[in-house]
Amino acid sequence: MFKQIDLEELWEPADSNGWRPSSAPRSDWPPPPSESNGYLRVRCNGGLNQQRTAICNAVLAARIMNATLVLPELDANSFWHDSRCSNEVFETGKLE
Repeated sequence: MFKQIDLEELWEPADSNGWRPSSAPRSDWPPPPSESNGYLRVRCNGGLNQQRTAICNAVLAARIMNATLVLPELDANSFWHDSRCSNEVFETGKLE
């Protein structure tokens, strides 16, 4: 009635067919030229996670473009002025 499951096989990483995570270090990138192609300035907004993602994308774009990234200020107006408590934002009763 029940199928026996090999736990080690269950928790093995999935076959990636040669693909690797985008966060994997890349040793095959040549070092950047000594002179930059200019500056890249980005504007990030939204919540902290959206801003973090935007900065990560900007770092990659600057590397590809051989540009100097001007780090943006965090958009504090989007989330830091919310005076609500977590139980007002989330339905905490359903989490218990």
